[in-house]
Amino acid sequence: MSATFITDNIHNLRVIALAPPRGWIVRFDSSNDTLHHQMYVNGELADFTDSIAQRRFHLDAEGFGQLVAIAAVDAAHRMVDMSDRLGDAGRPGWVYRTTVVRPALADRSARLELLGDRATGLIGQEPLASRKLSPAWLRRWGFGYQSFALGQLGYDGHGSPGAGRGSFGAGGFGFGAELLRIAYPANEPGTHQMRLRAASTISGQADGQIEQFDCTPPPAAPASITATAYDSQTETLTVQIQ
Repeated sequence: MSATFITDNIHNLRVIALAPPRGWIVRFDSSNDTLHHQMYVNGELADFTDSIAQRRFHLDAEGFGQLVAIAAVDAAHRMVDMSDRLGDAGRPGWVYRTTVVRPALADRSARLELLGDRATGLIGQEPLASRKLSPAWLRRWGFGYQSFALGQLGYDGHGSPGAGRGSFGAGGFGFGAELLRIAYPANEPGTHQMRLRAASTISGQADGQIEQFDCTPPPAAPASITATAYDSQTETLTVQIQ
């Protein structure tokens, strides 16, 4: 049975700012009364409801251009990222994102760092974003670990790096693999140069190839909107936007 994913009948979305650094409250109305809801930020799953009656999320996000989308889903898939069904709302033109296969044998200090030039032509050394390659909570292996055959595809546990982890065929020997996603919302229009770096206190640094990213940020919010004229016969209001 395919997963239910509905973006219709969701309306009156509003974002309420909290005192810094507490983020925002996202409220919405929905006629999908029998379904759970998910919140996607810049095309990635950020939160999901605990009950079918919940109509608010807490958005703890910083930076530029947070594109928020709400979707209604069935209970069985409320924790599943289905951003590929969002269409344009899942591909904001100012967000660079890439994926890599998480290595099974990375040491605990290893990080994946994203470097960029902010459309200046010179790539900086301060990471724009970073992710741990092998966090402490991640089980490295699923063979003989424990909980025999309780994992996906009959393997042990949930931590097998190459079996049943998603992204079928992306791992070694044609197995599935766990993909690590890293993203950065940019606010400088133009062509950016981006580079991934694997950094470790044990094995040092290794840089990937430079990729180009054409950034098209959203228009800035108007500073003021002023009504300048009104024609009662045509019911036309003229406004000045600054």
